[in-house]
Amino acid sequence: MRVVIGGAQRSGTSLMRSIIGSHSEVAMFPYDLRLWTHFGPQHKGESLSLREAESLLERIVSDKKAVIADDVPEPSEVRALLEKSAKVVFSASQVFDCFLEAYAIRRRKLWWGLKTPWNEFHASEIMDGLSDVVFLHLIRNPLRSAASAKHAEGGSWFYDPFIHIG
Repeated sequence: MRVVIGGAQRSGTSLMRSIIGSHSEVAMFPYDLRLWTHFGPQHKGESLSLREAESLLERIVSDKKAVIADDVPEPSEVRALLEKSAKVVFSASQVFDCFLEAYAIRRRKLWWGLKTPWNEFHASEIMDGLSDVVFLHLIRNPLRSAASAKHAEGGSWFYDPFIHIG
């Protein structure tokens, strides 16, 4: 099983990551790794060769949030999972899935989880690209999120709640 959490900043996504991450079988990635929000749009709709998938993996493991995390899988571990699938071409979602599966294996867990704000804007790609994914979308009154952002870290952080109002 896979657990993906999305929602606006200051909406409770970090608390939800902590709660789900306390489950004995879930390896929640400890930081907001921007797989679908940053790397996904760069490869949307593309079929990646193994070489291109490896290039994407190199960029993922060198991302600032991956560099500071413990137990980040080596590209060779992810490559082994990609090769195990016996496919010739891959989607970015498959690469992300294998990366997070390798992370779960390193943590000796059955399931992986990822929380990143803005994942909700990529829910269709996440849910179409992965089987047995649980997508948790947290919703908080945007005005309360904005008020919380204004007071967080001295109010230096900008947040526009209207981005989430459609």
